[in-house]
Amino acid sequence: MGTAVTRTIEVPGQTEYLKKVREIVGHTLEGSVGEQMNVHAIVLAVDEAVSNIVEHAYQEAGREGDVRITLTVDREICTVVLEEADGCRKPINA
Repeated sequence: MGTAVTRTIEVPGQTEYLKKVREIVGHTLEGSVGEQMNVHAIVLAVDEAVSNIVEHAYQEAGREGDVRITLTVDREICTVVLEEADGCRKPINA
């Protein structure tokens, strides 16, 4: 087991920042993960999840905000936490 690597980034909740998210997540994972971890699959999963936040929490709701991504890698374990950087809000239709 190596030392855990944690990286937190914040990006605007806009689709044009998804490429940057993929690049940063991929770069963080490269060299930090064990051989059994599929870097491409993790990058794809994070991209899809951030895309859903952008689409449903921001675009459909007609508001703007940032997405905070915290990625922790400890050889064979990768943990990703996604948050609205400005906190959750009550859904519009609730």
